Amino acid sequence: MEAQKVATGPYTTHLYRSGQGEAVLFVHGSGPGATGLSNWQLALPELGRDFLCLAPDLLGYGESTHPEPPPKGVRAWMRVWVDQLLGFWTPWGWSGPTWWGTPWGAPSPCTS
Repeated sequence: MEAQKVATGPYTTHLYRSGQGEAVLFVHGSGPGATGLSNWQLALPELGRDFLCLAPDLLGYGESTHPEPPPKGVRAWMRVWVDQLLGFWTPWGWSGPTWWGTPWGAPSPCTS
């Protein structure tokens, strides 16, 4: 597994990736210490045997950009995260990954 930083619009996204093949995007939940790695550390190496597993830290979490000033309200944060995730795979020309998410992360792909 490797960690890297990628540009997503005006922000920087910290990303954990494992494997190769069809992309699967893992969206983490919320709470103290939530990151792509903390939520998906056991799944990434296992599923990385068959897929390109991508687990970004959502904006405002982990080592990704913490927007200043922060968005106000859940809807504003969801918009930031949707834009982040859309900007995440578009530069590579991917048509889009398969999505996985925890209860908080799951609404992100559904609200685009």
